[in-house]
Amino acid sequence: MEVKDSHISFSSDYKGLKSLHGRDSMRANKLLDVALQSWKLGQYTDITISVGGQTFKAHRIILTSLSDFFHPLMQLDDKGTGVVKLGNNIEPADFAVLLEFAYTGQVEITTENVQNLLVSADYLQVDYVKHECIKFMQRYLDLDNIFDVLTLASNHSLVELKACAVEFFKRNLDKISKCKQFVAEFFYSDDLVLYENNLNLISTERECLILTAVLRYLSGQPKENITIIDRLIKSVRLAQLPMSQINNCLDKCKSLRKHKVIKKYVKLREGIKQGEPVKSGSDIPEAWTRPRKLACSEIFVGNRRYADGGEVAACPEPPSFLYQDPNIRLRKIEIWTRRWSSSIVIAGLTLTYDNPLLPGTVHVSTFGSEERAIKRYQIELEPDEFIIKSVIRSGWLIDSLSFTTNKRKNLGPFGGNGGNEYSESAASGTLSYLYDICCDTVITEGSKAIYNLMFRWIKFM
Repeated sequence: MEVKDSHISFSSDYKGLKSLHGRDSMRANKLLDVALQSWKLGQYTDITISVGGQTFKAHRIILTSLSDFFHPLMQLDDKGTGVVKLGNNIEPADFAVLLEFAYTGQVEITTENVQNLLVSADYLQVDYVKHECIKFMQRYLDLDNIFDVLTLASNHSLVELKACAVEFFKRNLDKISKCKQFVAEFFYSDDLVLYENNLNLISTERECLILTAVLRYLSGQPKENITIIDRLIKSVRLAQLPMSQINNCLDKCKSLRKHKVIKKYVKLREGIKQGEPVKSGSDIPEAWTRPRKLACSEIFVGNRRYADGGEVAACPEPPSFLYQDPNIRLRKIEIWTRRWSSSIVIAGLTLTYDNPLLPGTVHVSTFGSEERAIKRYQIELEPDEFIIKSVIRSGWLIDSLSFTTNKRKNLGPFGGNGGNEYSESAASGTLSYLYDICCDTVITEGSKAIYNLMFRWIKFM
């Protein structure tokens, strides 16, 4: 005869306790240990990865936990063969190290495998191993491997490693005596991106740093080599630098100021009007006619649209942005205000942009108009000044605008004090600033005003 267990009742009076939530802290480790043992024994594996002619059995769930790279890769096995093939970007030995890391969480990095392992981890998006390889390389940077590390970082867009290598390069220019040809090629590169205080430099700031580094390098050479001096000075885009900056750099290396080669190129620079395109000629260095590229960049839209609907008009769509070139920079803003009912609002904007890589190139955008304007404001930014914060007051229309620059200048507010206050800022931790402003124009109370306004920001990585 089967005896059923009777239902056990528990008192709920004990300190109000009605349930208990338990968590086994060893469960995750146990799961990984079982997966590791199963992998070693070849049990329950459900995928085979083919790398460079070699095959590796694994568990799909382990690979997809390793990085986002493997999620779409698992979908490639559409025929149900259980086999997927990696490209030619990775060697079998490097994949073996990363596969073992997937099951153990441990990786051994050595001087022999760090370079290939870094490239493979970057390709497969295994971030932990990638960053550990970068830290390893940074720790062991020296005069013998600096050029190889710079080449590796540039070829694979490893920004963090490249920034560290460039800093090492700059600090040790006076000690680097071999591979002089490479030094010149390094500074000639149109793709050269330099960093200072973890921010990438652009335009004149970058070129001034290069000139300083070249002069420091030349000052530290035991023997004068006319060919090397000529090649290095030509690699600096002196035409992009104001003469005041060039003289400041030369004042720090007075032994070179009177050198005949340097005097020759400084004189050529004096004959070029600042801001004008440099034309090639028999004496003008060819590198001076080519702009250097900026770092990788992203243009992103701000938090919201301002004055995008209501009594004035409804705006279901964002305004049409005019520019996409990351090289253009906002240099000037003109603002007109007008009365609207009993309030002061923004009647119009004129935005002026330049392009430091194409001196003399100017873009102008105008929204609204000066019609019935009661006041006009003008903001003109310095060459190395950018807007990093915007404050907006808006309701049915744009009531006022104000800005803060990287030089800690507060500009505004321009307009009235109606509406609600909002703010937007550039991205932190990198070079970032206001890229452009776009809006629509509406006629209200017989004249134009702006509304449906959006900011776009740019950041360099």
